[in-house]
Amino acid sequence: VEYRRETLGNQQTLFDDVEDVQATFDIQFPHCDPWTSLHKLQTEKEVLGCYITGHPLDDYYVEINSFYKGSISDLSYLPRLKFMQTNPIKIAGIITSATLRTTNDNKEFMVFKLEDYEGEVHEFRMYKETCMKYKHLCVPNIVVGITLKSKLGYGKKNEKGVVVPLSGDDVNDYYIDIMNMELLEDVANDQVKTIEISVLSSDVDSKYVENIKRI
Repeated sequence: VEYRRETLGNQQTLFDDVEDVQATFDIQFPHCDPWTSLHKLQTEKEVLGCYITGHPLDDYYVEINSFYKGSISDLSYLPRLKFMQTNPIKIAGIITSATLRTTNDNKEFMVFKLEDYEGEVHEFRMYKETCMKYKHLCVPNIVVGITLKSKLGYGKKNEKGVVVPLSGDDVNDYYIDIMNMELLEDVANDQVKTIEISVLSSDVDSKYVENIKRI
């Protein structure tokens, strides 16, 4: 044991001959443009799994609250699906992914995922004319509004190979048809025709009127 202590005591480290020198470094960080609000929120969601400082749809709250009353959760609620057969609903959200695919007979169809204000996500598919008309809008991080209608499926074959019509009593009996798709940033200009302002007569004076005119 004594021999081992002496042996270890005579050992030197790699830095024994290095003088105790304190150095300072002038580090030059490259210039970086500030992140956009959307990029910051996307990074929060990617790293933390949720948004912290806001939501990508916050800038469109007025448009959503005025024109898009539906939500993705409606698409898994049977009474709502039955209602949608004759009463289309409107849903707004941000596209999180989009892929243009090809069928076996070489026809394009679009698959994209939409996330709404509540954080619900649904995968949509567009075929034929609908795909051709709206595929240019299916870009990740684009905020869109879509008009949807539900339709019963084409039926299922029984054990005899006969196609039996679906009853419509199960959410899986329906498929979602996209009737319209638009950029949410264009909605205000396209759909807002008039604005009504309600004020008390006692609050109206010449200065108030001039302020309204400037708006």
